[in-house]
Amino acid sequence: MTTTKLHSTTSQPSSQPEVAKTGGRGDISTSQLSIEKNLNLGSPQGRPAGGHYLTRGGVQITSNITPLEFTKSSASEHVTSASISSSDINSATKIEELVDKLDTQRGVFLSSSYEFPGRYKRWSMGFVNPPLEISGSGNDCRIEALNDRGKIMIPAVIRAMEELKTEGILETVELVNDEDDDTLVKKVLVKVQAMSEVGSFSEEDRSRQPSLFSVVRSLVDTFGYDSSDQQLGLYGAFGYDLTFQFEPITIHQKRDPNQRDLLLYIPDEILVVDQDRNDAWIQSYDFSIDNKSTQGLPRTNEPQSFKPYEEYKSTTEFIERDTPKHEFSKSVERAKDEFKVGNLFEAVLSQTFRHKLDAETPPSTLFRRLRARNPSPYGFFINLGEDEFLVGASPEMFVRCQKNSR
Repeated sequence: MTTTKLHSTTSQPSSQPEVAKTGGRGDISTSQLSIEKNLNLGSPQGRPAGGHYLTRGGVQITSNITPLEFTKSSASEHVTSASISSSDINSATKIEELVDKLDTQRGVFLSSSYEFPGRYKRWSMGFVNPPLEISGSGNDCRIEALNDRGKIMIPAVIRAMEELKTEGILETVELVNDEDDDTLVKKVLVKVQAMSEVGSFSEEDRSRQPSLFSVVRSLVDTFGYDSSDQQLGLYGAFGYDLTFQFEPITIHQKRDPNQRDLLLYIPDEILVVDQDRNDAWIQSYDFSIDNKSTQGLPRTNEPQSFKPYEEYKSTTEFIERDTPKHEFSKSVERAKDEFKVGNLFEAVLSQTFRHKLDAETPPSTLFRRLRARNPSPYGFFINLGEDEFLVGASPEMFVRCQKNSR
């Protein structure tokens, strides 16, 4: 028998139940482990107070918190920012406004709508108009300022990349000046050293070899700091081909030459909605680097209108599905036979369906429909720029990174 009681590690109420393990044998449960380690399951540990911080890379950060009225939002596919009737600025309207903006502005929205002891917490976060973008493909990486605020932050990026070059991780570092002001740098282009030969390093250090992840780790160190304010970070998407950065695998399938293996943003204003504690706020950040500050500069980027499929002049044939009818079921039957004789332990079969988006069906419409109909606890809507979007829902956790507080 287990006992259940409410437990909170902060001054604010929490609905996370503490499920204690009172008997039995075997490994400790995930729920009990999270309790003993005081893990927050990726969610905020309460509304931060804001303040002034110095990052590990010597960047001065000022964090300001704007409280919002917490209001439960509807999961209906027809809910938009315009259809929520409220005279107050609350969390529900802010979420829907953010979803609308992602049709035309770079940014990220992530949500967790399910709660389970030791595994899931209910909270949402998102932003638009980030000041910095990090994108990479193969050994090439680009860190670009997306607005004037990003140009203030670029000198810290340059120092971090020059240090990687000195350490022999980067082959080249190239600076691209701003077209309107050649005294400012807008882009930093770097090339990572080629992969080492197999067997020239220990297996434990395989993922630590020079790669695009080296650039990401350096930026985390540059802008990272330790405090109760834990929302500032890098948000975006990693491509499967990043595996080839440190695994020498022969590639048999053709790749799109314009494909990006990595796209991340560093935001400077984040909407946080904690459904677990019925709280919401906006975290705004200003950065001071080399006696220059982002304070007072607008948090805006050039919007990019959503383009329906018919506006693209594609030279390739539009194919609705990559697997002929009935072929997928044949693959399933074949896999089952291979399992029976021990040739397969695990198999992931897939097929791709495509549908043209028209002007009446922007990505936000897809996200709202998916949010209303899909029971998966995690939802995501990301505008990656260059007319590329990620919209989806998943039963699997994306990424959760947290230090043990003990």
